[in-house]
Amino acid sequence: YFCLFQYWYYNDVVSLVQTVHKSFPYTFSAVHKSTTQLLGKTKLLYRPGPCLKGSVLKVMAKMFSQGCLHSKSELDTLHCAVKKANVMDLPQECITCITMSGVDRILSDCVGATSGGINVPALVLLSKLPLRNTKNVDFLPGIKQLVPRSLSLCGDGLGPVACTHTTADLGKVYYEPNLLKTFKSWKEQNLNDATKLVKDLLPQPRAIIMGDLNCGPDEPSRAVKGDFTDSFKQFTRNNYTTPFVRLVGKCTFCAENTLVPYKDNWNLDHILLRGHEAKSAKRIFDEPIPGKDYPTSDHYGIQITIETKD
Repeated sequence: YFCLFQYWYYNDVVSLVQTVHKSFPYTFSAVHKSTTQLLGKTKLLYRPGPCLKGSVLKVMAKMFSQGCLHSKSELDTLHCAVKKANVMDLPQECITCITMSGVDRILSDCVGATSGGINVPALVLLSKLPLRNTKNVDFLPGIKQLVPRSLSLCGDGLGPVACTHTTADLGKVYYEPNLLKTFKSWKEQNLNDATKLVKDLLPQPRAIIMGDLNCGPDEPSRAVKGDFTDSFKQFTRNNYTTPFVRLVGKCTFCAENTLVPYKDNWNLDHILLRGHEAKSAKRIFDEPIPGKDYPTSDHYGIQITIETKD
């Protein structure tokens, strides 16, 4: 299995699947059920974005008239857009597209046909084996958010396999407009994500959780800084092992990476196992792209080989 995140746009999902389908013939995301279904709909590659032009123009007009575009910071712009331009009244796919695209690209990415729509959780699950019982599960269903969090799930003889990207540490100020009465910080929301993951997979004796969990242990001896450590402990307390942390222990979000604007190192990306034994673990995609001075992503990848049991 391969869990990828930050694939927000439909056309990016299509391009990815077209590139890897010979190595990973089975794929799933919120915008497609299977590789055959996705690649058989090439006429949809340039389908309109998720926002109605009239609705977006009204929001943009309000943002302009209320001075939102001249705010001192991105947070001030966001606050103005929510309070004075009613951006949260738009459909969820449109809200997320606007959040990820930025004001200057709203018309091209969210109304026009450039991006072809939005993959709201931005997750893509790839597999060499058939994917069965696939579904997306929202952590907070029915609540509009700027960046909704969820998991893509499949089930087979290994037990449930979850691909996810949980709430990130976005600073001291917490601002998900419709969750301000539910959480006081990004830390609280991340812990809720972790608790939801554990609970949803608990009935099964075996499970695998993959993705950017935005939490990790504090390991000074390895020059790795902890983040949302209570969330990380939520997994280990519920019998999940962390083979990469134990066997390798390197950072996955690292200061050495030229795409990372920080001086510290974190281990945020994990493959967690319950009821499985890991044979090996390694870090991947940590070398520069040929001819470039930067790697594939600001997050390095990790790979685990497990020994299956009957």
